[in-house]
Amino acid sequence: MRFGKRACLGLMMTVAMASLGGSCKAKRRVRVETVEEEAGPMASFIRMSEPKTAVQLVRGFYGLEQGAWRWTKSEFSVTVRPPAAAAQNGARLEAKITVPDAVIAKLGQTTLHCVVNGHVVEPEKIEKAGELIYKRDIPASVLGGEALTFDFRLDKFLAAGQVEERELGLIVTTVGLLKK
Repeated sequence: MRFGKRACLGLMMTVAMASLGGSCKAKRRVRVETVEEEAGPMASFIRMSEPKTAVQLVRGFYGLEQGAWRWTKSEFSVTVRPPAAAAQNGARLEAKITVPDAVIAKLGQTTLHCVVNGHVVEPEKIEKAGELIYKRDIPASVLGGEALTFDFRLDKFLAAGQVEERELGLIVTTVGLLKK
């Protein structure tokens, strides 16, 4: 059955009126403004739960989960500001990570590698599931400048489709540089 334009318009008006409960009261529109937070000064230490430091997660991180942590891909990078006096004293790289049972069950083990300013940081061999704090001293000679990008890489990871549709590496809660 075919309806003309007037019949369709009438039908749409009837449906619209019925959805309003038969009343023709005008609804007041409220203008909602969104306020975007500006990124603060670059941090030396990043908590995944802190929205202002999210811009320092350069690549390889998924969205915030449960308000506290993020999955990574097999390669991920963060940019941080060296802490005060790091160019003279060095600093300690610290990352709080979790390796889920599913990762170890499928892979057996994996190794976390890191490079900053061409400096190869000592890797971490991960053989069991659970929480781990990756701590490495970074020499003063590497820590010059206003910002440093740490490039991380896993030698084994869960490829997309193995557990879910996205590539999965590790769960990260915090990462950054601390004073020595």
